[in-house]
Amino acid sequence: MKKRPFIFLVLLSISNLFFSQEIEHNISAGPQDLINQIEQYKTQILEARSNSDGESEKMLNEMLKKSYSDLQNSTYAALSATQELAFQVLPFDSKDLSWRIIISSELFGSTNLFNQLVDLPWEAVHGTKLDKVEKMSPKEYAEYASHVILYDNMLAGENSILTLRLIYQVKAWNDASEYRFIPKTLEVLRKDYNNQVIYSLESDDFTSASFTISPSVEIRSFAQIEKEREQNEKFVQKELSQYNKKHPSVSTVKLPEQSYKKLENIKSDKKTVVQKGRKSASVVFSDFETSEDLQNFDASKIWLNNISGILTMGFGKFGSVLFEVGGQAKNITSNQYVINLGLGTGLSVNIGNIFRPYAYITEDYLTSNALITRLTGGFDIIFGKLFMLTAAYGYNFSLDIGAYDTNKNFFDNFEQYHSFSVGLGFTWGN
Repeated sequence: MKKRPFIFLVLLSISNLFFSQEIEHNISAGPQDLINQIEQYKTQILEARSNSDGESEKMLNEMLKKSYSDLQNSTYAALSATQELAFQVLPFDSKDLSWRIIISSELFGSTNLFNQLVDLPWEAVHGTKLDKVEKMSPKEYAEYASHVILYDNMLAGENSILTLRLIYQVKAWNDASEYRFIPKTLEVLRKDYNNQVIYSLESDDFTSASFTISPSVEIRSFAQIEKEREQNEKFVQKELSQYNKKHPSVSTVKLPEQSYKKLENIKSDKKTVVQKGRKSASVVFSDFETSEDLQNFDASKIWLNNISGILTMGFGKFGSVLFEVGGQAKNITSNQYVINLGLGTGLSVNIGNIFRPYAYITEDYLTSNALITRLTGGFDIIFGKLFMLTAAYGYNFSLDIGAYDTNKNFFDNFEQYHSFSVGLGFTWGN
């Protein structure tokens, strides 16, 4: 161990009681004003929309875009000197040869955004490498022990010679008025060394966390929200990849319990099922059974006499519209065909990432001069993120427009029958 005079360390400790210089940096003090401005613009945009004031809405959108750009392209600093960060230094650990620093934060009204345990090594504080304690002479060990006691006193308490600076960024996130707090660098500085950085940790030592401003204001379309969710999911996956590369075993990383929970929450994001309306393109083969009573259903009579191309476009979390174009043979040997055009709407639910039940009501026009109203219930089985198989049952009400009898009860003009269909195709946006 390179010797440093004991009296020199004492004088450093005393000098710290009398002066502490301000930390100089070219980093923005905080993003709160920009966030407040963004939320105000969003509220004004909603007011402009309700008043059909397109010109004001356009101007506000430009201002909002600039504020988001300013927010996300700037870097900010949280300082222990301003109470945004608080820390406690534990006594020297002779096994790990370091001082453990417990760090907590209070940022954007939350105490859960940044909580860390950091081991500050002997070399960072003392400036020299420590020889193995067991190889020290009695004199060297006595000097080492006196230095440990002195530094324990210098690092701990209100008059600590340390100060912390956390450099971070803020990014707009998934939900209304939700933002992501992204730690970039944590610096440990010595005030008695003119605020020199003696130790630092980089972004791959941390994980990001979210916070929400209240009241929340949403102005985005569903398509915008889904696009940003996909981008944010890629960001989280990249962040976790970098973190896990540096810390292969999360159980060995020295983080507080809250940080473990935060990591698990982020990891579970990748397994979360996002509920969206059904989006698909498929080719479907159908069979029609003219018996109104399913108890009399004869499976031997099934033959696929109709082929259709079906496109569904989702909207919202559950809804979708359906477009259908198909061709139908009148019987298995006939050369006569009719074309059917259909339009419908319905609901679907994603159960896990594989199974998706759905229900539709559709109206089909047949070139044989018939209208068919169909109530359909079915399900998709999804393979990966693109391919699917689909199967459905339908109850149909067919009206022959050319043979409509005004003397009959309106509903007596309908022929009722069952239909069964299977198909395959593509799906996206799940």
